[in-house]
Amino acid sequence: MSAHRVLLLARHAEAASLEGGSDHDRPLTPGGERTAAAMGRWLRDHTDRLDSVWCSSALRARQTWELAARALNGAPVASYQRDLYLAGADDLLDLVRDAPDDIQSLLVVGHNPTLQHALEELTDEPHGFPAGAVAVVGLTGEWATLAAGRLIDFADPAAF
Repeated sequence: MSAHRVLLLARHAEAASLEGGSDHDRPLTPGGERTAAAMGRWLRDHTDRLDSVWCSSALRARQTWELAARALNGAPVASYQRDLYLAGADDLLDLVRDAPDDIQSLLVVGHNPTLQHALEELTDEPHGFPAGAVAVVGLTGEWATLAAGRLIDFADPAAF
């Protein structure tokens, strides 16, 4: 299957423990900040382009994208979406099916277990998804008909 579109799924980097605050407002740890910056370098070196970035509105996801984006030349401005914070795998895939047709390469920065389950649903393969990981899925057809894809690459933060 040749890739017509590319969906990149990125799990936010390591977040601090919840200490009486809102889960939505948990920041990255110092290690998570380093991983997010390394994710950006990996994206720069392993992707041709990013047309659009959709990012969970959670602080740890926003920080992950903002640190990663610093390594990219001409990184798109992210669309921060609360729906991605609350989404399950089916919800996430439904959101992607509504992506505009002019987008060829879409990066979604979100959370587990949503990303792992979405990846497994698309590729029909079990796969872990550690904090700070990136999956690159090649797709054929339009976003609206998204059903299956092929895992092109997977970046485990342990390898950054």
